[in-house]
Amino acid sequence: MKILMFLASSLDGGAEKVVADLSNELARQGVSVTVAAFTGSRWLARLSDQVAVVRLPASESAYNPRLYFKLRQTIAQLQPDVVHSHGAKASKIIARLGRVVRFTQVATKHNSRKGRVFNRLPYVTAVSGKVQQSITQPARVIFNGTHIDPALRPRILSEQVRLLAVGRLDPIKRFDQLIEAMSHLPEHVSLDVVGDGPQRQALAALVDQLSLGERVQLLGQQNDVPRRMTQAHAVVIASRSEGYSLVMAEALFYGNVLLSTEVGAAPEILPAKFLICEGALVEKLTDMITHHADYRAAFRQFADANAETFTWPRIAHQYQEFYQAALAGNIGA
Repeated sequence: MKILMFLASSLDGGAEKVVADLSNELARQGVSVTVAAFTGSRWLARLSDQVAVVRLPASESAYNPRLYFKLRQTIAQLQPDVVHSHGAKASKIIARLGRVVRFTQVATKHNSRKGRVFNRLPYVTAVSGKVQQSITQPARVIFNGTHIDPALRPRILSEQVRLLAVGRLDPIKRFDQLIEAMSHLPEHVSLDVVGDGPQRQALAALVDQLSLGERVQLLGQQNDVPRRMTQAHAVVIASRSEGYSLVMAEALFYGNVLLSTEVGAAPEILPAKFLICEGALVEKLTDMITHHADYRAAFRQFADANAETFTWPRIAHQYQEFYQAALAGNIGA
């Protein structure tokens, strides 16, 4: 099977990591994968040598004629079985191209915030049930996957309670609320925030304003998030919205405890014990800290029984099944 992947982004965030990881795993499983991406896309460095790359003219516009010409030329040369578009912009571009070139398009919606194009396409996947609900026609839920390092296992090295939050420093992640919550927690609780983004200066100012400089660290981008998860008492997701949280997937393997707001796939996957109700962040953190041993035992029992479901080999196999169903014209297969 030959797959052409397309994501209309040159950034290196969650969706980009998903496309790279999926492409790598499909190639490892023997699928011929080519990724079409804008020239200069940082996330291309994530691709293995088994994945071919076609570089496209970078374009902020979804109507760039040079972009359409290059994509049409690429499809004519490769003759892929499936063109798999990720996100609304890429899916619009491929759908328009499909009016003049014959191919099978599979489109993946990564969040519930936008993308009417998915309502018009026959073969659509969604990264969570909540995202699926934002599509007005049938769509298959296929969660995102993660890679695991069997050598890393959850273990607590410090008596001081350490919380870990990971993600782009953006208002939608609500790191500000998490930092504010720290001012209501005991002095022996610390918070590490891993990630970078446009809210960094504002968050640093908030830390100073609340005199939390000795307890809250903004660490920027780090390459050892799984190791940090194994050593934190809890991983905390405070987001207002998520499509599917890669942090949640990693925490199932590496975390001692995971707490998440009721966003994205969290309510579909996590038991209620580990969900943070709206407006109850401080109360939930306090309860977890007070009864940490119980939370840890319950979370690891759940995670050890379910985490394997979210590995990339299994997720890539589900995509292969969906590709075959789309080619057969039977999305129920």
